[in-house]
Amino acid sequence: SVVLTLVLAACAQGPSLSLSLGSSSIDIVLGASGELEVTVSGSGSGTVDLSVAGLPAGVTASFDPATLAGGATSSTLTLDVDAGAAEGTSDVTVTATQGGQSASSDVQVTVSALTVNGRVVGLLDVPRVGVDVSIDGTIATTDADGEFTIEGLSVPYDLVVYQTGAEPLAHVFAGMTTPTPEVLPYMIATSGGGFP
Repeated sequence: SVVLTLVLAACAQGPSLSLSLGSSSIDIVLGASGELEVTVSGSGSGTVDLSVAGLPAGVTASFDPATLAGGATSSTLTLDVDAGAAEGTSDVTVTATQGGQSASSDVQVTVSALTVNGRVVGLLDVPRVGVDVSIDGTIATTDADGEFTIEGLSVPYDLVVYQTGAEPLAHVFAGMTTPTPEVLPYMIATSGGGFP
């Protein structure tokens, strides 16, 4: 009789490299930054390098960390938007590379200017009507509710509440980032009028 012995040699193959992002889209205001969590799986204990492509002009990216090693699986991607960047939406690709393997995922990055919808109040939260407000050279006047709107801004911004006339006064709120500020100016009138 003939005995046939079949030997099967299996090639050990590790899991495929994959990459996922904490969100498929991110909105960032001019002058601000945004963060995304980056998760890599299937890398084992090898070293994985992270990179990004397709960034619009005026947007820069950094990873913390930029290289995953020793079984690490996550990094934070920070996107910094310059105050002079162009507004719009771009598809940005994040890639993980390990040896001959790579995995990618896309994120939609929207860059937009800030619109400030603010309110000027006096003592006891009384709305200040007809008050002049200036941000980056754009001037608005508060309405019957003490509210104002100024568009096309970047952060941080300086908000100036002022009055003109014989005794001009001004209060500067510096380094603001909120789109909905409510401010109580500290102005002292020396001879009547002015702010309470």
